[in-house]
Amino acid sequence: MNYCEECGGRLTMKECGTDGMIPYCDACQTFRFPMFNSAISAIIFNPDKTKILLIQQYGKKDNILVAGYISKGENAKQALLREIEEEVNLKISSYIYNDNEYFEKTNTLIHNYAVTAESEDFSLTDEVDRAQWFAVEEVLEAVKPDSLAKSFVERYLKKIGKGKTDERKTGQEEVCKILEETVHKLYEKDRYLILDRPETEEEGRHVAERSIVFRFGHYLQEILERSQILTDLSVDCEYNRRGYEPKMLSRIGSSVSPDLIVHHRGDHSNNFLVMEFKTWWNRDQKYDEAKIDGFMDPDGGYAYQYGIALCIEKEEKDTLRQIRGNLLYRGKSFV
Repeated sequence: MNYCEECGGRLTMKECGTDGMIPYCDACQTFRFPMFNSAISAIIFNPDKTKILLIQQYGKKDNILVAGYISKGENAKQALLREIEEEVNLKISSYIYNDNEYFEKTNTLIHNYAVTAESEDFSLTDEVDRAQWFAVEEVLEAVKPDSLAKSFVERYLKKIGKGKTDERKTGQEEVCKILEETVHKLYEKDRYLILDRPETEEEGRHVAERSIVFRFGHYLQEILERSQILTDLSVDCEYNRRGYEPKMLSRIGSSVSPDLIVHHRGDHSNNFLVMEFKTWWNRDQKYDEAKIDGFMDPDGGYAYQYGIALCIEKEEKDTLRQIRGNLLYRGKSFV
């Protein structure tokens, strides 16, 4: 920025506190902070999240994401919904913030979202030449190479564990290490909760186990935040925001509350991890395993990526030994 936006006078550089050297207009006696455009782009999933919609515009054959500038007076969400409707005439059932990037060529900060469409039935407007649904597994080959669109898609697929095969395995390995570190922290800080067996079965189920789960969740949150996995996600114990409408699992046939979940509150756009716990004095995990299967069922409404039924044993090594054998990814064992 070389000239004042108000009077047109030439700007000079002047120190502005902790902001450093900032363009300054002597005539207006005002600092003129750099200005830039704001825009959104959208990774549009079909309703069952198996496909992503890419478009072509302006006579070019590159497959890109739906995108557009945020208009004056709009917030990012309004621009997101408007641009999607204007370009491909789709309604959105849910959305989640993915990432942002500054694009120097157009002096624009682009905010990227992952959204879920209510249907696959798009219709093109004059702004779009062509649109096509691509399978999630194929989209990185189809999207414009070395583009921000591809970068945004790569980042989001990696977040939800749907990247390339080797990236997915790395994701499972990382989850294992995080759970192992959390178990170690639990035994280091709260061994008394584990070894002090409750006097009655009722006390054990409703007091001691819950205390252990709560402490485990506390340590897990710290580790996930350090690993930068908790972007837009939350750790909750026995969480159900609709207490009057419990979570239902068809294969169990009753209402349930998972012991611990890592998820995006308010919708099912990124259900990351579901855990069930038992202890050495109460090892019956049959019901827990059925709950994990139900919460990970892609057709069951929740579709968690990772799940594990964990028994907290007297010895740390015996608990750690379970993680790699019990951890499930999309319903399949890690080992």
